Amino acid sequence: MDLCLQGKKVLIFGGSKGIGLASAKMFLEEGAYVCLVARDEAKLKTVTQQLAKDFGHERILWYTADCTIEDKVKASFEYVLSNWKTIHTVVSCIGDGHSSSDAISEEAQWQSIWKVNFDSIRFICRAALKWICPDKGSIVFVSSIAGLESIGAPTDYSTAKSAISTFVKNVARKTQPGLRINVIAPGNVLVKGGRWEQRLKESENEVTSLINRTVPMKRFGRPEEIANFILFAASECSSFMTGSTIVVDGGQTTGI
Repeated sequence: MDLCLQGKKVLIFGGSKGIGLASAKMFLEEGAYVCLVARDEAKLKTVTQQLAKDFGHERILWYTADCTIEDKVKASFEYVLSNWKTIHTVVSCIGDGHSSSDAISEEAQWQSIWKVNFDSIRFICRAALKWICPDKGSIVFVSSIAGLESIGAPTDYSTAKSAISTFVKNVARKTQPGLRINVIAPGNVLVKGGRWEQRLKESENEVTSLINRTVPMKRFGRPEEIANFILFAASECSSFMTGSTIVVDGGQTTGI
């Protein structure tokens, strides 16, 4: 299957690790140009150097930005446009599920989680609507099944993630016909250095039991498995899909 991504200019927020990095590698394998955006400059330099060895420096850019600040998001778009003149695809893998177990977290915590998990999406989408290629452009947001079902995740995180799907549905109805916007909602994905890896180190038996009880496939997802759907949503293969949320969770939500 030809995804028709050869030569496409792709901007990935949260691209220095996990699902974002896995997606970057796949886009590059398909012949696309990729700019990675994240807060950790040292990490960005390291991963772009590694990618450049395999795919060449001319197809890779990086930019340091805190996406909870709208001006920083705008600057990242301007940086890519100054180098490549156009942007065909925008992907956001930004999110943070670390919060309290309270029914409703304290206000400062709530606002912090909301900024990372929803405001960043709003800022990215606003900039993308202004600067992305209007003809066959694609925006893909990575959310979570925590925004679709009550699975025991923190309330503030789940609420922010649920807002993403509603936001995207509304935006999709009001964009130009050639521009598509969709959401990927993963289940439990094991990422190097991520939350689940940390929990496995702390209590492997408990976590393994949880996965076996709640996930019909009885395992974690891999970043590459989520990236497959990101590329599909970004490609012409999904040309009749917009405003949708695709669940990729090993069957976890099938029984809810």
